[in-house]
Amino acid sequence: MTSPHPPRPQISLSHEVLSEDYLALADIHVRAFGDPRKAELIYPLSLRLSHEQRVAHNAFKRTRRARLPPADLVELVARLPDGSLAGIASYLRPIDRTSTKGDPLPSELAIEAEWEAIFEKEGKSEVQLEMEGTMDLGFAEKFGAELDRVRKEWSKGRRHWYLSIVVIDPTLHGLGIGSKLLDWGLEQAKKDGVPCFLEASESGRPLYESRGFKVVNWCEFDDAEGPTEDGKLRFPGMAWGGFEEET
Repeated sequence: MTSPHPPRPQISLSHEVLSEDYLALADIHVRAFGDPRKAELIYPLSLRLSHEQRVAHNAFKRTRRARLPPADLVELVARLPDGSLAGIASYLRPIDRTSTKGDPLPSELAIEAEWEAIFEKEGKSEVQLEMEGTMDLGFAEKFGAELDRVRKEWSKGRRHWYLSIVVIDPTLHGLGIGSKLLDWGLEQAKKDGVPCFLEASESGRPLYESRGFKVVNWCEFDDAEGPTEDGKLRFPGMAWGGFEEET
């Protein structure tokens, strides 16, 4: 008898993200962006843009970040046997920031300021100006600040792994790619003896709970409508494991 399901393709993981991958990763990100409410809130005019324009915007952000990657950034790429991209996870490795209660260290701020001066001198490209013209910059800043708040409130600057984002090609769901990317991070957290933190979408929450993540706090936006009892946009901050003094 033949199997009713075709065998899953062999997925390989690597840390090599090539510049020629940027457009493909941007395309996956645009197609996989899970919560249209967040997209509409941060990019209220984005529906007027073509798919190609949104991909170009995302690729611009990745190209710029490649010039100024966070010191603790670890990217993990999933590829199919033919080498094509299936997904990516962006982790931040453990750094002790207890002296700043989770805020960037002085050395990190100095490097960021140096690069911001370089970017300002270079001026803004047409793609950047077009991208900013579709954004609610105030809400985007508030969104980022809320993500920072929940993580700092939980960690207090103590060392931990942080899964900042995981994106899977929507046509490849159900192949275990998200699980492979997540399990890699949990293995690193086990080796380092530290917890792991992430913010979850409702669609991703069951996977994280199956791996032992628990809700520790909530990201909340009072001026954004969402599918909750009070109509507000809200999603959980989740942690796997605990800090040594708490276990």
